[in-house]
Amino acid sequence: MQQVVGYIAKGRIQGIAAATILASVAPLFFPLYWPSGAIIGLFTLRYGVSEGAVVLAGTAGVYLLLTAMLFKSAALGLGTLVSIWLPVFGLCCVLRA
Repeated sequence: MQQVVGYIAKGRIQGIAAATILASVAPLFFPLYWPSGAIIGLFTLRYGVSEGAVVLAGTAGVYLLLTAMLFKSAALGLGTLVSIWLPVFGLCCVLRA
């Protein structure tokens, strides 16, 4: 597990890619939404609020674009952003302070 977390936390691109891939598979298997939020929380707690915001924005941008292309609507991506990623980011900001 430490090796997986070490790879994901290696850089922004790895974090954005891992969170986006997990969120993209999540409509088929719903519990995968939570690890995608955990990645955003990991970056926020480990590297700070600004780095967490960059990963959140990158993941949200890629995922909104992906859902808009696949489902002809960004509603699924927007719902994920509002219901999972923003609360995780907000709570991690409180814990970080």
